Amino acid sequence: MKLKNKAYLALKYMISHFRRYIFLTAAISLGFGVITVITSLTEGMSKNVYNAARYHYGGDLIFLGYKYLSGWENPGLVKDDVAVSEALKAAGVSPDNAVKRTICYKEGTLFFGGNAVRQKYLHGLDWSKEAETLSQLDIVSGSLSALADDDNSILISETTARELGVRVNDDVNVHAMTINGQKNTCYCVVKGIFKDNSLFGAYKSYLSRAQLNKLLDMKYEE
Repeated sequence: MKLKNKAYLALKYMISHFRRYIFLTAAISLGFGVITVITSLTEGMSKNVYNAARYHYGGDLIFLGYKYLSGWENPGLVKDDVAVSEALKAAGVSPDNAVKRTICYKEGTLFFGGNAVRQKYLHGLDWSKEAETLSQLDIVSGSLSALADDDNSILISETTARELGVRVNDDVNVHAMTINGQKNTCYCVVKGIFKDNSLFGAYKSYLSRAQLNKLLDMKYEE
């Protein structure tokens, strides 16, 4: 009898406070949903930034060298490959693939038809060795099939193309400072226009490393 009374009282209490339980359940569910959404968004944004940085710099581990000249700096001068290899070996890192790039930072400008657009990055790539990186580009005009490591091709962002009024197969004048602080120019043919809405991509262009090294008055092996 006592057990029956307890069950009756418990049922009566639950019914009388039913609305409170519904509100509590809804509040817990809402809180759980908000936390799940925030966690998912944070994870997705972090992954997107990581992938953008990975393909921007060409890998997961990057070595940059700097040359300073009267307050001007140009990344991309790492001359002691042996020291880099030894440092990786000492750290227990065994990369699957290693590539060289030449980077001209903030000193590149593209000219076309009286218009000029300053580039935050000019990347010099060996087209044949960075096929994976190039395959990640969202090409909206042109093609990557005709790129050769010793040619004067250039890939530019959609933002740059729009501001210059450039289309595929147009010649653009590329202006930069050499590693000795002198102005230099070359002509490149636009072979592809890519779309990149990341914080890295709006004012970035890709050239063959041989062409960019020549522009910067660097030896190809550097």
